[in-house]
Amino acid sequence: MALIKSALEQHAKGLAREDESQLGTVKAALRAVREHLDMDVAYISDLSGEAWVLLAVDHAPGAPDLGGVGARLDKDCTFCHHTAIGALPAVLPDTQRDTLAAKLSGDLPFTIGSHISVPLRHPESGEEYGMFCCFSERTDLSLQDRDTAFVEAFAAVSAKALRTELLAKQRADEAIALANSIRRAGGLVPHFQPIYDLRQRAPVAVEALARFKAASMMAPSACFDLLESVAKRTEIELDVIRRAADVALGGTELRVNVNLSPCAVMDVKFAETIAVLPLDKLVLEITEHAPVEDYPALIGKLQPYRELGLQLAVDDVGAGYASLNHVLGLAPDIIKTDRALVNGIDIDPARQALVSSLVEFAQSTDTVLVAEGVETAAELREVERLGVRRVQGYLTGRPAPLQTLAETLAQGSETLEAALSDVNQPLAERPAPVRTQPLEIGMFDETCRASPGVTRA
Repeated sequence: MALIKSALEQHAKGLAREDESQLGTVKAALRAVREHLDMDVAYISDLSGEAWVLLAVDHAPGAPDLGGVGARLDKDCTFCHHTAIGALPAVLPDTQRDTLAAKLSGDLPFTIGSHISVPLRHPESGEEYGMFCCFSERTDLSLQDRDTAFVEAFAAVSAKALRTELLAKQRADEAIALANSIRRAGGLVPHFQPIYDLRQRAPVAVEALARFKAASMMAPSACFDLLESVAKRTEIELDVIRRAADVALGGTELRVNVNLSPCAVMDVKFAETIAVLPLDKLVLEITEHAPVEDYPALIGKLQPYRELGLQLAVDDVGAGYASLNHVLGLAPDIIKTDRALVNGIDIDPARQALVSSLVEFAQSTDTVLVAEGVETAAELREVERLGVRRVQGYLTGRPAPLQTLAETLAQGSETLEAALSDVNQPLAERPAPVRTQPLEIGMFDETCRASPGVTRA
């Protein structure tokens, strides 16, 4: 075991120099086994139909060429297949001493004198799905059964690395397929959620939220996470802005809020996208989903547009450190609370204290505060009592397509009036707040975190 540990350490050092990818890990493992056992070729194969497909291979100089990664080997002609089904032993110091092995070697364009192979097992389930093999053209009588422990150690390393690599490839393929589907006509349909001013008792803005017809069974946040893995997130975010122009240019007096990540703002296509929009009717929401690496650069990019009327909002304030950093670094016109701060605020003094402090901050910095995630009349009345100016949430309107937006706005206004009908009730007659659960440090970090275009408010 000490030998295996030492070999693994040497493998890790070699890997760091050679290749940081998961496939680099596999290649280094193959080389470590091949060189330690003084073999000619080491390879990993996976059964696919009637053939074993090479997933990775390492050769000594001048060694037989198996055809490289992706080569398909007839299963009936391979040592790995017959070892996998138990027809051959794992260790063959001299293939000529085994009738089947001698026949297989004789049918090949090169000689296999010695061979060792072990199963490749799924890291979680332990299920066998491939073989880790090594062979030499010459016999090697020093090869013994105990060498399988050494090979198995590297097979386990390789199996884990291959699993990671295959999952990453699968995720990338899914993301590309999703992006292509969204690109097709009707793939992306923006929905709009109203934002109400509590003083005016009327809607003053709508937030454009992405909904994907191409992935109706997948949550929007999951769609964006998947798209981000293949750098398609920015493309979709900018497309939401273009489609939101249907509302901004439609004669309405409402402002249109659109979510955009910092990297999308810095993208070269941002300027051409936003140039055709009425900036005095647009609010750009920066969420805490992605950190800002260079605040001066981001501020400089946005400043010309803000001078022409573009307003800036920071979303999910209270969800974590990044959102608070955005508030201090970007000096927005609007700050929007994370919905976890509003959930149950009517019965939780801690939430009331936090939102009250945000109200005070907004007043002292001449910033508009929006309470996001208002879902009950009691929550609505409490945030108004605390001095919040604007609200957004399921109570006053769920996200709706453009065709039904007018109806959503009308219903939201009626709900707002009804919910605030007893707003003049003396505070002394209101039930005393009851804390139902303790607030814990970090509880807002993972609660209903929003992503660009997927806010649930």
